[in-house]
Amino acid sequence: MDDIRAAFDRLIALGAQPFDPVTQRGEGWWSASVSDPFGNLLGLVQSPHWAARHAG
Repeated sequence: MDDIRAAFDRLIALGAQPFDPVTQRGEGWWSASVSDPFGNLLGLVQSPHWAARHAG
């Protein structure tokens, strides 16, 4: 995804609960996870490879 922090905040606004905060894992790599209202865990990843493929 292009903006993990915006996606994380949107999911929280829609009723999800934070499970793992937005965390930098390496150069350009970020991850986070939330628990939706039904108890499902949703993982989020922001990758420099994704940004490079979808730039322009």
